Amino acid sequence: MNRENNHESRPGARDERQIEFDDPAEILYWVKYFDTTRDELLAAVSAVGTSASAVGMYLRGKRASL
Repeated sequence: MNRENNHESRPGARDERQIEFDDPAEILYWVKYFDTTRDELLAAVSAVGTSASAVGMYLRGKRASL
């Protein structure tokens, strides 16, 4: 199953493609989804915006460069 289309596992899901920090459950969802920390997620959103696909690419790129 494609995780991006799994609405049941994401409480309060509004737009599956955007990351929003106004709901702690949403932050937890994305932290688990990307297997990252809250600080790394926030840094990624600050760097590339709230697009989940852009954040994913950013985080994968950071891991690849380690």
